[in-house]
Amino acid sequence: WTHSRSLLSQKTSPGVLFCLRDTLHLSPAASVVGYAHVPDVLARVFLGYLIYDLTFMIVYWRELRDVSGVVHHVLFMPSAAYVLAHSIMAFPFCWLSFCEVSTPFVNYRWHLAAAGRKGERIYVQNGLLVALLFFVSRVVCYGLGLAHLLSLARVWGPGSGEPLGHSLVVCLFALGYGLNLYWMAAIVKAARRAVQRGGGERVGASQSTDQLRDLRE
Repeated sequence: WTHSRSLLSQKTSPGVLFCLRDTLHLSPAASVVGYAHVPDVLARVFLGYLIYDLTFMIVYWRELRDVSGVVHHVLFMPSAAYVLAHSIMAFPFCWLSFCEVSTPFVNYRWHLAAAGRKGERIYVQNGLLVALLFFVSRVVCYGLGLAHLLSLARVWGPGSGEPLGHSLVVCLFALGYGLNLYWMAAIVKAARRAVQRGGGERVGASQSTDQLRDLRE
């Protein structure tokens, strides 16, 4: 499961560069309601992953109880499906994809914990790195991207002539940002405790309820 998540991030995060190259020639309006090939392809990969991952969490619900992970996927699965159906949100997919940059390090944290290495310096260092990457990608970049998207409300919002679904997708993006802020608060709290205690604290950037529960221990 963790390997599949890392594989996704390795495809989507570097794919941001190709997404940007594919959207540079577009006007701000076209980058939101227009089509671009690379973002469209990666969005299909991302949607397929969400379907697989949600199925896995449901099948192994008793072991995982990943409430926040399910919430995340329930928000972004219909968003991705709608975006693909209407061939829109090319540029927003660039910064949404960049959010996966922290995923490999989150998974490395799990492997360190499973190997009984939570008391080692590398565990704390990896956790702090995840916290930094999570902040840069899911708080700063996501926030700036969302602000840019909202500034173009005249293109996709009510009165623009576009379907109401465009506005609903942006609302789901905003809810996703709220979820990132919730995760970030838990990460910062755990990282602060880990630094004060000099290691042995579960520090990874939690992106699921079971990991958040670990952070509070």
